[in-house]
Amino acid sequence: MHVNNVIELLYKKSLNNMTDQTKSKIQIRTEYFFIAALLAFLIAISFVYLLNPIEDPDFFWHIATGKWIAEHHTLPIKDPFSYTTAHLEDGRIKFFMTSYWLSQVCYYIFFLVGDYNGIILMRFVITAIMIFVLYKTGRSGEKTVLWSSIFLVMLIILKTYAVERPQVFTFILFAALIHQLDKLTSDSQVSRREAFILPSIMLLWSNTHAGYIVGQLTILLYMITEGLKFSHASLDPMGDGRYRKFLLIGGAGLLASFVNPNTYRGLIEYINLQTYTQTPIIEYESTFKAFLSAYAPQIPLFWLLLIFSAVIVSYKIYSRRVNITELSMLVIFGYFGVMTVRYIPFYLIIAVPLFSRFAGALSYKRIVSSAAFGVSVIVFILFMTMPGELNTLWNLRNLKSQKWVSVYYPAAAVGFIKGERLQGNMFNYYDWGGYLIWTLPEQKVFNDSRGFFRISHRRKLCRK
Repeated sequence: MHVNNVIELLYKKSLNNMTDQTKSKIQIRTEYFFIAALLAFLIAISFVYLLNPIEDPDFFWHIATGKWIAEHHTLPIKDPFSYTTAHLEDGRIKFFMTSYWLSQVCYYIFFLVGDYNGIILMRFVITAIMIFVLYKTGRSGEKTVLWSSIFLVMLIILKTYAVERPQVFTFILFAALIHQLDKLTSDSQVSRREAFILPSIMLLWSNTHAGYIVGQLTILLYMITEGLKFSHASLDPMGDGRYRKFLLIGGAGLLASFVNPNTYRGLIEYINLQTYTQTPIIEYESTFKAFLSAYAPQIPLFWLLLIFSAVIVSYKIYSRRVNITELSMLVIFGYFGVMTVRYIPFYLIIAVPLFSRFAGALSYKRIVSSAAFGVSVIVFILFMTMPGELNTLWNLRNLKSQKWVSVYYPAAAVGFIKGERLQGNMFNYYDWGGYLIWTLPEQKVFNDSRGFFRISHRRKLCRK
C-alpha cells in the first residue's frame, strides 16, 4: 500500500510537470505567433508607405545639393540654384545649405546606385535601421509589448513623414542616443568602446540634420536629473564615480556635436528657424489643430499612446518607483508633442522602452501582451481599411511601372525645355522649385521650398 501511494504521488507529480511544460510551450508558441504577426504588420505597412511615389518637394533640392557637394568637393556657402537669392550672404541660408550635407550626399549615393530605384531601396534600408534601433531601446522588456509599440510608432512615423527627408535620420539617432544614455546610467561598468559611442552619435547627427540640438538638450537633461538624484537616497543615484564618468562622456558628446559646418552658430540659427517657419508649416501646429485641419488619423493614435504612458507614469509615482530622468523626458517631450506635431516622434521613441519594461515587470504580463497585440490588430485593420489607405495599395503597381516620381511635378515641361534646349532663368511655382533644381541643373529657379526668396523679400521690405 505504501509503495502504491509513492507510485501515485510520483505519477501525479510527473503529470503536473508535463502540464507545466505544455503550458510553457503554449505560451512560447503564442508569443512567437504574436511577434510573427506584428512583424508581418510592419512589413505590410512598409510596403504600403515606402512604395509611394516621391512627393516631398524638399527631397529634390536635398539630392541636388548632395550632387553639388559630390561634384565640387566642398559645401555651398551661397545658394547655387536660385537667381533671386544667389547674391545673399545670410546666416539662415548658410545654415540651410550646410546643415544636412551628410544626408544629402547619402541620397545622391543611393541614386547613383540605382537611379530612383536606389532611393526606394534607401527607404527600406532606413526603415529597417530605425526598427532595429527601436528594438534595441526596449529589448530588455516584454517582447510582444515591445513589437506592438514598435509597430504603432512606425505606423505613425511612416504615415506622417517621407523617409527620404533628413529629419528621419534625427529620429534614428535620437533613439540611438536614448539607448546609449540609458545604458550609461544603468550599467555599473562601461567599456572604453562604449564610451566612444555617444560622442560618435552626436558627431554623425550634427552633420546629418539640424535636429542634433534636441540631442544636446537631452544630454543636458540627463546630466541634470541624474545629478538631482543625489539629493535623496530614495531617488536611487548611480554613485559618485559613475556619475563623474557619465558627465565626462556626456560632455564629450556635447563637444563632438559642435564639430559641424555651423559650430555653435547652429543653435542660434535653429532657434531663429523655428520662429521664421512655424506659421505656414503644419509640422509646427498643435496636434489638435492639425487633426481638425487635416484629419490625420495618426494623431488620435498618438493621443492613445500618450494616455497609456500617463497611466504607467501615474502607477509608478503611486508605487514610488518613478525614475525622475524618465519622468522629465516624458513630461517635456509629451508637452512638446501635443503642442507641436514635429515633436511627436521624439515622445514615441521615449515611450517604446517605457511600455516594454513596464510590461516585463508585471506579474500578469501575459494579459498585457495579449491586450497590446489586440490593440495592434485593431489599429492595423482600421488603418488598412480607410479609404485613403486603400488607395495606397495601388503603390504596388509602381514595382512594375518603375514610376517613382509623383505626377504632381511637371515632367513633361522639363522634357520640353530639354528637347528645345531652352536657356535662361525660370519663373516657377514654389513647390516645383526643388524638382526643377534637380532636373534642370543648368537653369536657375525663381523660388523653391527652402524659402530663401522670402528672406530676400523681407530684406527689401526692411530697407524700404
